[in-house]
Amino acid sequence: MKALALVACALAAMNVHAQEPVRLHAAGSLRGALDEVARAFTEAKVEAVYGASGPGQDILAKHGFAPGDSK
Repeated sequence: MKALALVACALAAMNVHAQEPVRLHAAGSLRGALDEVARAFTEAKVEAVYGASGPGQDILAKHGFAPGDSK
């Protein structure tokens, strides 16, 4: 639930007035909840891309972000 609140806050805080959509990458298990968040965000079109969480963590680590369960 914390992750959904974080995504909702991040989308709401964005000052988006560009023509390009906001691309949201997330684990497939979050599809139902994040689709709802994306529909509620009216500042820009949100394109959700869902996949397995393992490769997503690898991509985040490559860019210097730690997985959510790291200590």
